[in-house]
Amino acid sequence: MKKELLDVFFKKMQDSVKVVYWDGEKRSYNDNSKIVIRFLKEPPLTSLEDPLLTLGDLFIEEYFDIDGNIEDLMDLIEKNKDLFRPQKKNVFMTTLETTLGVGKSKSKDLKNIQSHYDLGNDFFSLWLDSSMCYSCAYFKTPTDSLAQAQKNKISHSLKKLNLQKGENLLDIGCGWGELLFEAATKYEVHATGITLSQEQFDHIKEQIKLRDLGDKVEVRLESYEELSPKKNLFDKIVSIGMFEHVGRKRMPEFMKKASSILKSSGILMLHTITGLEEGGHHSWMEKHIFPGGYVPTVREIVNIIPDYDFRIVNIESLRRHYARTLKYWSKNFDAHRDEIEKKFGRTFLRMWDIYLKGCAASFKLGFVDVHQFILSLGINNEYPETFEFLYKD
Repeated sequence: MKKELLDVFFKKMQDSVKVVYWDGEKRSYNDNSKIVIRFLKEPPLTSLEDPLLTLGDLFIEEYFDIDGNIEDLMDLIEKNKDLFRPQKKNVFMTTLETTLGVGKSKSKDLKNIQSHYDLGNDFFSLWLDSSMCYSCAYFKTPTDSLAQAQKNKISHSLKKLNLQKGENLLDIGCGWGELLFEAATKYEVHATGITLSQEQFDHIKEQIKLRDLGDKVEVRLESYEELSPKKNLFDKIVSIGMFEHVGRKRMPEFMKKASSILKSSGILMLHTITGLEEGGHHSWMEKHIFPGGYVPTVREIVNIIPDYDFRIVNIESLRRHYARTLKYWSKNFDAHRDEIEKKFGRTFLRMWDIYLKGCAASFKLGFVDVHQFILSLGINNEYPETFEFLYKD
């Protein structure tokens, strides 16, 4: 039954694949296969109602290996995305989640964020650069190192905000704080960061003390939902790599909150991964990497911002920069495979390995993108009229 089930599935593929089953039998599905799936043992397979999740789990649990280029594999999945989607949908549960707004609590957000970002600073430091920036870098030249490209990204992002001395800056989802430190020291602003990650919070607190920035940088362990215009109004807001965690139903809430705590004519820089398909759902990523996340399309973002009086100043794609960033991360990850496996186990190693390599390929092939949106709250006639200032050192 298991082999027949897999056989039916592979026959539906719109591209070629070769399969070597656990009993040694070889079957080719179409010709000129670039991908070979080698089953190492018989899987405990009873259904393929959610093929992407099921096969992804079988891979990380070492039921099969894959021979071939990772980009060819991602291309194969993308060409067959309808085949990899869940075959059955629970209409009742979908309706219930919509009605009740499942996932709207801070405790849920906290659990989701900490499951990923609180794996430990020691873990992330193995494959990120010294700045601990865990978002798309910006490569000015092909020879830029990862560390240099992350410095470039922070500089590029802060320039876009057009910061002025004495302003108040908020970083929503501030990571390990490098942007806060740069903003405070170079632009002489008061920089506030918020995060739901205890590990990130502890790291930033330590760095504030070490860098003697206590009067310029503040970090809070809180959700953006807790921010209040009665307590703080900001001249500029930046959010890099956080919007993907908000969830589809809560995107309007995020924009409403941002507009309420931003001064009139203030600037919001929203840096987020974007998809090509609205409502897209990646069940394997949802389960293992980013629970509660949703990758919005550019159209979805552009559609909601006028409701909160935001005006588009600029939109820039950094897709190829993210592909290169992920290749650096994956290379660094590979250099510490033994250490990571010893600490977290082989399943974790395979899970994060395919996540990093698969994402690198997906960005390179254009299946996903990443955009920086520069938005003004209402009309801003003080922002530079051209973008030449971005490229001056």
